[in-house]
Amino acid sequence: MMQLEESDRTRVLAEMSGALRSELGARTAYASLAWRLSGTEVEGVLRRMHAEEDEAIEILCGLLKRAGVSPRRWSLRRWAAAWGLTFATYLTGARFALRTCGEAEEAVSRWYREFERIFAEVGDKESAEQFARLSRLKQLHAQTLDTWVENLPRAR
Repeated sequence: MMQLEESDRTRVLAEMSGALRSELGARTAYASLAWRLSGTEVEGVLRRMHAEEDEAIEILCGLLKRAGVSPRRWSLRRWAAAWGLTFATYLTGARFALRTCGEAEEAVSRWYREFERIFAEVGDKESAEQFARLSRLKQLHAQTLDTWVENLPRAR
C-alpha cells in the first residue's frame, strides 16, 4: 500500500486511525442531532449526512485494512462527545452544535487532502483518489452545515 519509511508510515496510519475516530463521532452526532431536531427541515439533511458517514467509514476502514491495520468500529469517547453536543442543544440551541460539526468537517477535509498528497507522492493513486473523494464529501458537509447555521430559525 505505502512505500514510506517506517516512522512516516506509522505516523500516517495513526493519523488515519484518528480520522476514523472522527468519522465515528460524526456518524453518531448526525444521528443524535437528527433525533433532537426531528420534525424540522434539517432532520432530513442530518439523516443523509449520517448515511454518508457510513460510506466514509467503510472507505476509511478498507484503506486501513489494506495497510494491515485493524480498524475500530466504535469509539466510546466520540459517542459520548456526540451525545453531549446533542444534549447541549437544549441549552445553546442547534446553531452551536451545527457550527461545531461544520468546523470539524473542515478540519477532517484538510486531513484527507494531506493523505491524498502523501499517497499520490508514493504512487498509490487508488488510495489518493479515495482520500480525494472523502475530502470532497467532508467539504460538502461543512458547506451544508454552514448554510444551516446561517439560516436555521432561532426557535430551535
